[in-house]
Amino acid sequence: MRESIPAGEPIQNSVGGRLVGSHWVGLLWKDWRLLTVGTPALAMVVLYGLLMLAILSVSVEPGSRAAREWAGPLLWVVFWFTGQVLMAQSFEHERIRSGYTVVLAGLPSPAAFFWSKVLANFLAIAGVHAFVLVMFTVFFDWSWQGRLGRFLLVWLSAILGYVLVGHVLGALLMETRQRGLLFPLALFPILLGTFMVAGRATILVFQDYPGQALILPLGLLWLGNLLNLIVVLLVAPRAFTDA
Repeated sequence: MRESIPAGEPIQNSVGGRLVGSHWVGLLWKDWRLLTVGTPALAMVVLYGLLMLAILSVSVEPGSRAAREWAGPLLWVVFWFTGQVLMAQSFEHERIRSGYTVVLAGLPSPAAFFWSKVLANFLAIAGVHAFVLVMFTVFFDWSWQGRLGRFLLVWLSAILGYVLVGHVLGALLMETRQRGLLFPLALFPILLGTFMVAGRATILVFQDYPGQALILPLGLLWLGNLLNLIVVLLVAPRAFTDA
């Protein structure tokens, strides 16, 4: 390990103390490998989402009015838990091996370490949720005609804030002993409103309301994203100051 690198010294080949494209690719590849190699995290989340969908699909009859009313909130329940499990593991490997201190030592800013985590896990969560949508279509005998584009807009509007806040909490709780318990307890009250709005917007999409009906919920979601981004920009550079 590169423990001889003085803390705060920029990595070689950085430009003006900033990361170049190859370094971002390296960070993203590192985070992706931690999610997919030598750990059952990604496979566990996929199986977990499949199991939840199978159980929830029993509660409503596919194609019924109840399915159109409840399928949206049920889908967001699955999205919540699968994303939460994945983000809870985000800093686990570096914490166990104290590897984040070595990585941080060679970066111009701790924020680069954070943002690479955010992007890698966003891609992983997007992949898991895409699988969930395919299984949702099968279990609920769902038709996406005229609905998929609007639903993806709702999904993106809600998941951006979810991933940002989740990784800030993950970074802040990285060294706590009860992080596995504290992470979901801290995340739930902060983002409960976001998922309630997303669930309501999904109901509007699934019941074929006109696009104008989505203006208010989407506006609320993006207002929340703006507030979350401001908080992240303030907190993320300081989340590893004790590293």
